[in-house]
Formats: sequence, structure tokens, C-alpha cells
Amino acid sequence: DGDCPIVNWTNDSDKAYQIALNNEEINQFISHNPKIEGFSLRTRDGILSWRIEWSYDAGMDNPKNALIRIDATTGEVLYVKVDE
Repeated sequence: DGDCPIVNWTNDSDKAYQIALNNEEINQFISHNPKIEGFSLRTRDGILSWRIEWSYDAGMDNPKNALIRIDATTGEVLYVKVDE
């Protein structure tokens, strides 16, 4: 089905989570006590990366979400999106 093993990354999930917490936008979002909606290792655009998603209910049918992608080899933050 086209799936292949994921190998050769240097930043494990614990390191990726620490990198995420060190990101100012994510750190501020975490102060709202969100729950983790997803935590996965994926290949996108040829780059192996950790993808971490959080969410919380801000009330009045107003869910808030955050997403970060971190290069699993270099630790570079590739993408951050945080609902205000």
C-alpha cells in the first residue's frame, strides 16, 4: 500500500515536545491547559517531522487549536499555527 518504515531521525518525541514548549506561541497556548489531539511522526514534502496538535474549548462553541511541526532530524520548527 506504499507505506514504508520511518528511520533515521535524531529527535525523539520527548525532545520534540520540549522544542514545542520552548516555542513562544505554543507556550502561551499551553497556559490554557489544552489537551493533546495528536502527536505523530510523518514525512511531508520529503521531510520527516513531528506533528503535535492541541485544543481546548474557549466556551460558546469556540474551540481553539494549535499545531506545530518540528523537523525530526534537525529540531527546526517548520510550522506553527495557533488560534487567538
